[in-house]
Amino acid sequence: MDEEYDKISVLGRGSFGLIQLCRRRVDNTVVVVKQINTPINEEDSKVVAKEVSILSSLRHRHIVRYFDTFLDAEGRLSIVMEWARGGSLEELIQRRSSTCNSMGPSTHSVLGDTGNSMGPFTQGGQFGGLNNNVKLSETENSMGPFTQGMQFGGLNNNVKLSETENSMGPFTQGVQFSATSNSMGPFTQDTVLTMLAQLCDGLAYLHSRRIVHRDLCARNVLLCGPSVSNLYLKLCDFGVSKLLEESLIGDGSSGQLKGSLECLSPEQCMGLPYTTGCDIWALGCLLHRLITLRHPFPIDNMATLSRHLISGHFEIVTECEPRLASLLTAMLSRDPHLRPTAHDLLHSPLITPYVYTLYTKLFTFDVSSPQ
Repeated sequence: MDEEYDKISVLGRGSFGLIQLCRRRVDNTVVVVKQINTPINEEDSKVVAKEVSILSSLRHRHIVRYFDTFLDAEGRLSIVMEWARGGSLEELIQRRSSTCNSMGPSTHSVLGDTGNSMGPFTQGGQFGGLNNNVKLSETENSMGPFTQGMQFGGLNNNVKLSETENSMGPFTQGVQFSATSNSMGPFTQDTVLTMLAQLCDGLAYLHSRRIVHRDLCARNVLLCGPSVSNLYLKLCDFGVSKLLEESLIGDGSSGQLKGSLECLSPEQCMGLPYTTGCDIWALGCLLHRLITLRHPFPIDNMATLSRHLISGHFEIVTECEPRLASLLTAMLSRDPHLRPTAHDLLHSPLITPYVYTLYTKLFTFDVSSPQ
């Protein structure tokens, strides 16, 4: 390592070893080097090998880049990855949570069994209950999902593009919602939906590559933007990801739970096969936390969490826009077949304007690793 990289600082200690910030001598690129302690047992080595294999195959704007692996003189494996200068989304949420403790509790309602209701999605791809006469496919006219002028037929009566600088940071053309809630804790609804659009984009890419993340939580989302209004997110840490060999993954049936408790799905608790729907569930849990700064389910212990997951009851803030609440309800459906896919979410009327804004307007900051 000393021959190719100069150590800058220690970022922390991960599951298997030391995480350091380094500078690559050949081009002065700042990178993260994840050093694995010795000895590495057989099970740990499989996890590392899986992470390396998956990361090396991914190239996407919302996926952290993998660069290299090497062994040091003591035989310790190191993984070289892109550095995200803003830290993790978990750190941001924790900071924001600490500033809101004196604001008092929000008003909540307990939603019932979401597994028996379709939420905003029906089998016909409709937004039942909200826009019964409008199908998702209507957002895909001759120009694909992003039509000129952002017209969605009858979908976007409450959505309009306008020249604004209030919450979209560097975007000269922002997205405004007439029913936007101002009572969403530290994050505005614009910020939440901007983050959600990026996470859906990254997740849709993974799923298109037949990859599931299996540990999609706030600490595995890294920040590349300089401020909350200019967030650029990247998914990282695929240590428990796995390539889908067929349409299902059977690890759940082995009784071995993968990932963190905070993103555990009902089907995992019941020992059912793992699918991409588990990632959507985890994304729903993360979305709930972005809106409320709380987890939708108690994660203090496995027994309590399992009861809540199997019952399908969770708390949700009532002040957010109904369409956002409906998306969340669908994502947290007990039945994975009733959850929207990442592609569905990207093309939903609520998120599509944010995707349009994100990728037709250039960011005014550099999201690459600093030189």
